Amino acid sequence: MHSPPIEKKSRPYFPHVFLEEHAEQAPGSIAIVFRDRRITYGQLDREAHDIGQMLAGEGVGPNVVVGLYMPRSPELIFAVMGIYKSGGACAFLRFDDSSERTDDAIAQLRPRLILSTRSCLPRLHNVSCRVICLDELDRETVPSQSSFTAPACATLSENDVASVFLTSGSRGKPKAVPIPFGRIPVRDRPQSGQHRYVLKTDSGTTFTRAEIVHPILAGGAVYIAPLGMERDAGGFVEYLIENEITHLISTPTFLQLLTLQDNFRACKFLRSVICSGETVPGAMVSAFFQKVNAELTIVYGCTEAPSISSLTLKSNMQGVISVGKPSEFTEIHILDENMRPVPMGEEGEICVGGSIAKGYLDDPALADEKFFTYFDQDKKGKRLFRTGDIGKWLQGGDLQIIGRRDDQVKVRGYRFHLSEIENRILEHPGVRVCAVVDHEHEIYGKRIVGFYGRKSESNLRTDDLRRFLRQLVPPEMIPHTFIEVSDLPLTANGKIDRSELRRRPAVSSSPLTSFQGPDALERLVVCLWERVIEHPIRDADVNFFDLGGDSFSFSLMKSEFERQFGIGFPDIALSDLTIRRLTSALRLGQKRSAIPLPIPLKSGTRRPIFFAPYGYDQWGLGGCYFYLLTSKLDIEQPVYELAPPESTHRQPSIRAIALDCVKSIKAVQPQGPYILAGYSNGGVVAFDIAQLLAADGDTVERLILIDTYMPSAYHKSVWLKGIAATLKGKKVQLRSRMVFLIKQFFLGRWMSPSKELDKLNCFISRTYSPLKYHGRVDFLYAGESSSWRVSHDLLGWHGLLCGNVRLRRFEGNHLGPISMPVAAKVSEEIQRILESDD
Repeated sequence: MHSPPIEKKSRPYFPHVFLEEHAEQAPGSIAIVFRDRRITYGQLDREAHDIGQMLAGEGVGPNVVVGLYMPRSPELIFAVMGIYKSGGACAFLRFDDSSERTDDAIAQLRPRLILSTRSCLPRLHNVSCRVICLDELDRETVPSQSSFTAPACATLSENDVASVFLTSGSRGKPKAVPIPFGRIPVRDRPQSGQHRYVLKTDSGTTFTRAEIVHPILAGGAVYIAPLGMERDAGGFVEYLIENEITHLISTPTFLQLLTLQDNFRACKFLRSVICSGETVPGAMVSAFFQKVNAELTIVYGCTEAPSISSLTLKSNMQGVISVGKPSEFTEIHILDENMRPVPMGEEGEICVGGSIAKGYLDDPALADEKFFTYFDQDKKGKRLFRTGDIGKWLQGGDLQIIGRRDDQVKVRGYRFHLSEIENRILEHPGVRVCAVVDHEHEIYGKRIVGFYGRKSESNLRTDDLRRFLRQLVPPEMIPHTFIEVSDLPLTANGKIDRSELRRRPAVSSSPLTSFQGPDALERLVVCLWERVIEHPIRDADVNFFDLGGDSFSFSLMKSEFERQFGIGFPDIALSDLTIRRLTSALRLGQKRSAIPLPIPLKSGTRRPIFFAPYGYDQWGLGGCYFYLLTSKLDIEQPVYELAPPESTHRQPSIRAIALDCVKSIKAVQPQGPYILAGYSNGGVVAFDIAQLLAADGDTVERLILIDTYMPSAYHKSVWLKGIAATLKGKKVQLRSRMVFLIKQFFLGRWMSPSKELDKLNCFISRTYSPLKYHGRVDFLYAGESSSWRVSHDLLGWHGLLCGNVRLRRFEGNHLGPISMPVAAKVSEEIQRILESDD
């Protein structure tokens, strides 16, 4: 089935001709309002004439491209109409783009020249074509109005190029699309001055042209919004109210932001809104009609075919929201994979003919792929454009958009459209905005990620959203990960920037697990589950599948569990599969295992860092030593604390601790390369772990020592003398200072070190005899450490570190890494070490 050909009385769509008619009929009517400037149609026509005359002298004529590079202003509108008067084609360049992107755009568009302003010249220093500044144009050299006539309809064809746009590039490299003038239906036009439109975009897309040209066609006034207001929904609504705007063109995303403003209902003068560029959510339509008494026209189109169909609503619409019937001079065909028409109600690709682009500039191969000749039942060849959108005909002849062909994803054998999930999420009363994208995970393959923003009065959690969706869609359509955001990123023309969302890490931004179990074992299980299902866990009694797990992620979790813990997966009914139940079963199995378990401080998908213990845990802090050192690490960087030994260890020594740590590391990461780190005396343990791994043939990629004195040097150092003086009461007690810092930053209560374990740590460090190490070492030292001791003795390690040693200094003293802000600086240095290639 396809739409019937539409025969309407029409005229060529030449905006400058409409301008001339309005200037002749009502020269004093307001055409442009910008700050305190008010420009009439007569003035606009004269300004456009001068520019058109100048361009004609530069050789501009039909199908000659002229670039426009300036912020929105009256001069921009003068330039557009001047280009049309000369017969040329407008190429809008994004004013806020980087120099590199601007240069690429100019290279694709290849304009004869560029119209700009003096203030914009510094951004165009690499341009090879001529740049003309309109604010430097010598009006006295421009011939009078009578000596120049804009190209008449007889010489300027409706098939000539009116504008050249660059596609957004969201699905690949941007493409230059030439759009012809085409035709426009003949309608009774209202009297000039009755309509007020707003120009708010500088994106260089069809939105910019529409916001300029639509008012000219209607004889209305263009109100130019201040720069930056397109990103301030509240301020923009105030602008609409203050200037009594009657007509607005917007994307659904931006219009939804407007409807969320309380003062939007005060837009009493608003008569109509054209909404285009994205799928229109039903919730947004309801909110629109609850607040304003205006028409809402939903326009479906794309860069190559700006107006394919439209639907005008005058009140809220129940049920499926379509995109209406075909626009004037547009034919719609819904075809299957073999380019054959599909029956009513069946899905197919939307292909359009009539008012479409001429192809792509300098890319005939792509043009042949997207534009093709279609032969209908009468064997008549028609040139059609493949939109890539999937749709179907509804009863009554309206068109419904299902999603994009490239929006259709296949996850573990199931096919569905991401837009279907978005529409369902938006049905939740607590959701304000949302976007769903597919994310290619390096381990788990394709995953579905849902970004959502909740309404201010809502306390919606991801668990609630997951339960809500479970009632509406099959399990495979529920996103694996939900990420709450304050706002969604937008492109320059106000659409959701899905490319930017795909670049975001599809994991929780929390550096630690959201649910802190009572012991290391439960925390380890939580960390494992979060790595698999990729969202925070807040409750130890929620079933794995209710948290977003499925059969595939269960298989991954099961195999990872068995590999990490070295036991078979417990015999637990799937309906009882919770963190608490699995941990209980694991404790029973662990009684038969002597392997100490590492404590996860931070989850992620990269190669993990293992922090060696300080020795025997004389302070009872465990991972508190290392918690702050993870604060500035990459969001995907996992960190483990190697558990300190029990005080009843049968042979107390650094080597005995290191041997247990190696077993613990192997339980999590059976093979290298390994990344090891240690602070203070923990660096000594990390050093010995590296020795053991290297002796076993494993690769140690990084060994990071943080202000670590070699034990023999430690006991002879000035630092030890300071402690001796401290214990005699001659100075502020360093031991008391350490206790105070630990209490302040970690525990919030007073505690004292274990004297027995303190003596044990002194014993094992005094009796340690290290061997030479030939691997790479990154040595971080405190700025208050003796510079001579660092440069000449490496804090006692000189002669033992025989490989590549990289020194890095951090401000502060030896206690800095366990307190802010020094710990954050050290964490940043660790991240730089991980990112370095040397």
